[in-house]
Amino acid sequence: MGKLLTATSLIACMLVVVQSTGRSLRGVPPSSPSPAFTLGENLQARDFEPYPGYAGKLVVTGTVQLAQEGSGADATQVMTFTLAGTEEACGTANVTGIANACGINIDVGKNCSDASTVGGHFWNRTAIAEDPWQNVMYATVHLSAFEDGLKVTTGLSNAEIADHVLVVHDVSGARIACSPVTMTIRNPHLSDRTQAPP
Repeated sequence: MGKLLTATSLIACMLVVVQSTGRSLRGVPPSSPSPAFTLGENLQARDFEPYPGYAGKLVVTGTVQLAQEGSGADATQVMTFTLAGTEEACGTANVTGIANACGINIDVGKNCSDASTVGGHFWNRTAIAEDPWQNVMYATVHLSAFEDGLKVTTGLSNAEIADHVLVVHDVSGARIACSPVTMTIRNPHLSDRTQAPP
């Protein structure tokens, strides 16, 4: 299977084309003040795979987008997602006292293929004492989970969160799916409403 390009590596490849041809991918001189593509400030997780060792029937697919509000200790990730294949009981089951039940969170690790490196929840532990991810959950309705603007104050910028992993849990708190978190690629000539995922 071919290796997926991250946003950063894709931009690097584009620069190589510009340098070798003397022209940009849009057919204008590379000195043009308006680049064809830029790395956006938003993040996304869309390459979900079963969590290492998970043998259940749930297969999570979809996209999670993360914008940023504030900075420093007040830095907050604003999550918007549409997921399919999530735990059907999430949203109706009583999960009081069950750690990570129906959770969706950013973890310390940067590799979804090795469970030993994923680690725990990722946030600025110096600025924020209590885990901001502990009560972040999804609810499944008609076999899908939706959220628009869920805010999680982590004390981390999106740049610090990029290249870490996002993990989805089932109703028991077990990890069922994982995706790398990457920077989005933006075309500055399109409006926000017409931006398409890479």
